[in-house]
Amino acid sequence: MFFEPVGLEFLYTDAQAPPVLVEVDGLPALCVNANCEYSYVAATAAVTAQTYDVNSMLLTVDGTSLPTSDFTLHFGGATCDTGGTFSATQYSCTLTHAPRAGSHKAEIRVANGLIPFTSGSDIKIDLVISGSSPSAANALGGDIITIDGTGFPLEKELIEVKL
Repeated sequence: MFFEPVGLEFLYTDAQAPPVLVEVDGLPALCVNANCEYSYVAATAAVTAQTYDVNSMLLTVDGTSLPTSDFTLHFGGATCDTGGTFSATQYSCTLTHAPRAGSHKAEIRVANGLIPFTSGSDIKIDLVISGSSPSAANALGGDIITIDGTGFPLEKELIEVKL
């Protein structure tokens, strides 16, 4: 006995609307079944500027209609501590740890997604190596080398050392 595949024209779904491919603000949205329903909520909040002080790890974010509760603030792999000040026009907080090297924008996430960054520029965090020890190593290997500096990622899986 042979079985032939069923052509797509013979399949039936109980969809109330035709399936659609959805893209919101340039990002594809996922529809997990044929009944793809969504509602678009236009962002009313916006991030307009940001500053970061390397010495104090103080992050300041300016914006409009920023939420004052139920949000998370990330910057270069770091988050804000709970002792910051958060108003509808400005967030100011000390990061829990130094951000990793790279160019970063503050990311404010709320239940509906990411608050858009409408103006301003990225903040560049440099990778600075201030020293290493020991100064000489065994040619056969096996020595532990310590590298000191700033800008290293906190996540070990993001660190790769090549000699």
